[in-house]
Amino acid sequence: SISSTQIYAQVTDNKISEDMDRLIAKQSAKDKETMEREAFELLDTSICKMEETA
Repeated sequence: SISSTQIYAQVTDNKISEDMDRLIAKQSAKDKETMEREAFELLDTSICKMEETA
């Protein structure tokens, strides 16, 4: 029936929305981790170069 199809569509839409929110949060955490790691590597490289020239 139309009513059950509409309910199914709403439940499916909510599930997809929740899954996407989790996926976005997971990707954001990965991006933050990558940026932090790259910043530390850059800082470490800069310190090494400073030590070499000192």
